[in-house]
Amino acid sequence: MTKSIFMGNPYFTENTRVQVPAALHLCKLGYTYLDNINAYDTKTNILIDVFLNAVKHKRMYEYKTTLKAQFEESHRLEKEILAQLRSMSFNNIDKE
Repeated sequence: MTKSIFMGNPYFTENTRVQVPAALHLCKLGYTYLDNINAYDTKTNILIDVFLNAVKHKRMYEYKTTLKAQFEESHRLEKEILAQLRSMSFNNIDKE
């Protein structure tokens, strides 16, 4: 039985054997590696900077104000729905 030269070696970890080569391969295929995510909307799972750049290429006029208003509207609607759910009486569902 032969012993692998990689077993027990601290220089060969999951990062060096799997993650880094996979990231390099995806970059060669044309994907962009995002190492530092600055703006991330947890409610919608959208990377805001990436989303704004994608929309910017589609529409060059007034994209920031329009998108900011849409994000604010989605958060306002979510808060409104949560407020309605909190005010509902679950004991008297048939009466409402």
